[in-house]
Amino acid sequence: MNAIESSRRRNGDGAARLLAAARDLLDTHGADHVTIRETARRAGVSHAAPANHFADRRALLSALAAQDFEEMAQLVEAATDGLPPASLPRARAMADAVLKYALRHPHRYRLLWRADQLDITSAPLNEAMERLYANLLVTIGDDPDSEIEPSTSRSLALWSLVHGYVSLTIDNLFSLQADERTGAPRLHAMIELLFAD
Repeated sequence: MNAIESSRRRNGDGAARLLAAARDLLDTHGADHVTIRETARRAGVSHAAPANHFADRRALLSALAAQDFEEMAQLVEAATDGLPPASLPRARAMADAVLKYALRHPHRYRLLWRADQLDITSAPLNEAMERLYANLLVTIGDDPDSEIEPSTSRSLALWSLVHGYVSLTIDNLFSLQADERTGAPRLHAMIELLFAD
């Protein structure tokens, strides 16, 4: 291994160590407690070392969010694999995967929507977000007979419903209950309204 390869490996390892330390802070205390100085301390490096990998706190949080979007997108893809596009079963599976992720990692889920703390121009962050959104478009499907863009409006409606329900649930404002009429999980019953003729 030459000196350049060795330096690249050390830099990659350093970024990974910093991200792991920042993720630990995020999972334990939430995004507001993730600082460059504390991340460096937990990673066992000098407080100046993170500047070699992340321009500032916003860049560090954006790197975390990109990883988290990727992880959630993978879970959604696994949950919806093999289910037909524009179908209620696929929409339910997508929603269940998002809810499961948020319940397991509430601080990570909250960070994903913190535009005040993220660099929304970050290419890796946008690519990860697009991966999740692409699945959402397949889930809601297209209506070729419509003169408007139904996939965009319906996908936004589905996402707003799922995100709102999930956010209120992880903030303990909603509880996981069944629909009074059908007995289905509340989230499923709400999604059915979007697919009703």
